[in-house]
Amino acid sequence: MKLEKLILENFRSYRDRTEITFSDLTALIGKNEHGKSSVLEALEIFFNNKTVKIDRNDACKTNAENSIVKITCEFSDFPSSLTLDTTSETSLERECLLTADGKLKILKEYDCSKSTISPKIYAVANHPIAPEVSDLLALKISDLKKRASDNQIEVADNRSNAELRQAIREHFSPMERQEGLILLNNKEDTKAIWEQIASWMPVYALFQSDRMSSEDDNEVTDPMKIAVEAAVRQASQLLEDFKQEVRRHAIDVANRTIQHLREFDPLIAAELNPDFKSEPKWESFKLTITDDNGVPINKRGSGTRRLLLLSFFKAEAAKRREEGTRKHIIFAVEEPENSQHPNYQKALINTLMSISEEENSQVILTTHVPGLSHSIPVRSIRYVVKEDNLYPSVYSCENEEEATANLERVIETLGVIPDSRVKILLFVEGTNDVAFFENLSEKIHEEDPNILSLKNNPAVAIIPVGGSTLKQWAEQRYLRGINKTEFHIYDRDGQNNPPYLATVEGINARNNGDKAYLTNKRELENYVHINAICATFGIARTQPIENMENVPEYVARTLHEASLSPHTWDQLEQDKLGKKISQAKKRINKEAIQRMNLALLRESDPDDEILGWLEQISGILRQ
Repeated sequence: MKLEKLILENFRSYRDRTEITFSDLTALIGKNEHGKSSVLEALEIFFNNKTVKIDRNDACKTNAENSIVKITCEFSDFPSSLTLDTTSETSLERECLLTADGKLKILKEYDCSKSTISPKIYAVANHPIAPEVSDLLALKISDLKKRASDNQIEVADNRSNAELRQAIREHFSPMERQEGLILLNNKEDTKAIWEQIASWMPVYALFQSDRMSSEDDNEVTDPMKIAVEAAVRQASQLLEDFKQEVRRHAIDVANRTIQHLREFDPLIAAELNPDFKSEPKWESFKLTITDDNGVPINKRGSGTRRLLLLSFFKAEAAKRREEGTRKHIIFAVEEPENSQHPNYQKALINTLMSISEEENSQVILTTHVPGLSHSIPVRSIRYVVKEDNLYPSVYSCENEEEATANLERVIETLGVIPDSRVKILLFVEGTNDVAFFENLSEKIHEEDPNILSLKNNPAVAIIPVGGSTLKQWAEQRYLRGINKTEFHIYDRDGQNNPPYLATVEGINARNNGDKAYLTNKRELENYVHINAICATFGIARTQPIENMENVPEYVARTLHEASLSPHTWDQLEQDKLGKKISQAKKRINKEAIQRMNLALLRESDPDDEILGWLEQISGILRQ
């Protein structure tokens, strides 16, 4: 399941209903004490209630008459089928447990006036309202059979709750629906539904910034706990089979015991039934890390402990890439820059961004440090600010209109400023194109010093006109129109009607030294040599890349077809297809490009387009 949205009501300083949307990478940016950590901790309470537990002080203090805290999460990419009974499958859609737009929306309601706070759990769903069908989820099988019989409804399998419910709904169709709350954790049948939904919930891993160096320092133990929990999830089917086998043997013993009891007192025996009161706790395995002298890692400095955290993230990213589809996991990292050298800060954010691009992974982080936020894509930013110093609001930058309104405040808050040393503005289509020119120019510079490296070059600002980072957005905002030379390179995309053709023609018509070009090939990935791509991805291919071939899609499809996935490429949902293609595109521009050299570039680009552009840019930078 993928987390799409969080809704907070009456939680700490979030007094009024506040919605926060999430993408694969989400960065909560704002000043200290403005409510960023509360978002991460609300999610911890919702998913785990362990590292941070709900307590009586979590109800908003300025709303004293209301002790009810509401935390709602909305999900997409949930399983298409669930087994709610022992033998029959159904689905959330079939059971009318989704919203009108097809999302799974779960509300957990906490009464903080009580000494023991246990949530009421609801599905917020577009549910039938007629009395004959509104309460079906709460009915036991005997009640479902009676309702079917009373309405003369024939059911193919009257031993299945799901089949009975479906037959009744079909009988009373069409059904009028409206959004309502379906309580999931009080009665036996709805409890079983919630247990199934809960088993598919993402693993939520919260890494907080403030740590005490105790024996069970969570900064150290949490990565290992997450490793154990992920391993348990991975072996879920084996453990389920083992549990059922133990259950079968134990219940058999219990039933035989009750059978013998009947010989002594049939009345007492008739009242007894074997039952397991709790599920086994598989996550109780304890894993820790010590050095060669047996000293636990929590006794080392905070910087070292954070490096362990970075290493855990890097290992997790590599493992996810190697293994493909796994259970969904959300990494929530508070202030990852704490106790770290700037070089490690950059490595950590790059690693977290890489994890967010893996399938079934999301990353949420908080920061108020300009150096870290520079690298974060604009559309991943959520600006958190207390309105009138009372209650926080969370502003999104998910589209251009929102970005224009909100990013000025982010820039003002964090002090993001353009670099005055910039001589040339290099406009490209997206962040992958930035990586292409930075990495390729660096490689070519190693062989030909006349070609200047554009990586970390303060004289050039490479600005994506599509999705950009906060730093690039600020530079684009402030540097355009201040008499800097502009150099534009855009993809042709297809042989006919290139989308940037009019833009290129308009720039070249300025006659002021600004230049613009369209690629002769489909896009920049078509200039990466097939040998570099094959070596990076382990692909076997001898024929060169065609000019209009969709290279990222070819790589993604080839890798998928070589995997053990039970689904063909054409069976994948569009969002998963897009993510696989996006991941391939990024690796081509970050990894495959590192295998390029001057000879390979001239072979893949016989017209010297790329070299020609780099020579022109280098000439401008030398002026």
